[in-house]
Amino acid sequence: MNVPDRAGGEGHGRPHRGGPVLADLPLLERDREQAVLSAVIGELRSGRPAVVTVTGEPGAGQGELLRWAARHATERGLRVLTARATPAERDLRYGVVGQLMAGQEEFAGHLPHLLLGQGGPGRFPGLTRLLTVARDRPVLLVVEDVHQLDPDSLRWLEALIRRLPRTPLAVLTGSIRTADLGLDWCAGSPLTGSATTVELALPGLTRAGTADAVRAVCGTLGDRSFVAAVADATGGNPTVVRDTLRRFARAGHPPDAGHVEHARAIAAQVIGEHAAAALDGVRDPVALDVLRALAVCD
Repeated sequence: MNVPDRAGGEGHGRPHRGGPVLADLPLLERDREQAVLSAVIGELRSGRPAVVTVTGEPGAGQGELLRWAARHATERGLRVLTARATPAERDLRYGVVGQLMAGQEEFAGHLPHLLLGQGGPGRFPGLTRLLTVARDRPVLLVVEDVHQLDPDSLRWLEALIRRLPRTPLAVLTGSIRTADLGLDWCAGSPLTGSATTVELALPGLTRAGTADAVRAVCGTLGDRSFVAAVADATGGNPTVVRDTLRRFARAGHPPDAGHVEHARAIAAQVIGEHAAAALDGVRDPVALDVLRALAVCD
């Protein structure tokens, strides 16, 4: 599959006829990624399997893009199974696999095995049934935050990917870039030449994309200095840009040079809140010890 290049220039990613609306913000400047996922879904409808990983910094919009792909595939008649890994289920055997099968009549008989933690080494509950179902109707399997997978679900997915050749099934996963989980997380899979493999690394918003976000949230074009300040203060992180601008807009200020410092202050506050939320999910005792040391040593 040919992956389209991301166009350069100030105008890339700007919708025509009046600019973006609030509903467009999660997918702002994601035209290339949407085109790639559309192509994968089109190939899946023709029976070609795929493994696609979407990576980026926290807040880059991986979840929004995966949910868009799930809706897109459903509209085109594919069976879509979705799940999201969470720290709370990290110690639950087959937690994500159970989510994928929940509510699906075809897998009802396998859920008790998952819930009871049955299935020894080499046994993967529901896997054979999923492959059979996919041969009758192509399946898109979507897993958000794959870096939080419980160990059994991870092994289950690796086993599934090893069986992908000649099966009309695509695996689409999202993770944070720092998790170091690219296509190598399914190493050993005989995919070369028999399945589409794509890794999409989500960049931050460009200045043009930030300007579009300012216009969508504030209802008016922002001064060049204001847009530059927001882009620099947020690092172009889509979620931080969105939250900063929404908080700024609620204060009723215009996005001009006179309110640059106010926007920077809000961005710093938003980044702090996001960092605190991320750290709240840290459970690894070694990581916690390192963080405590860093805090003490400033």
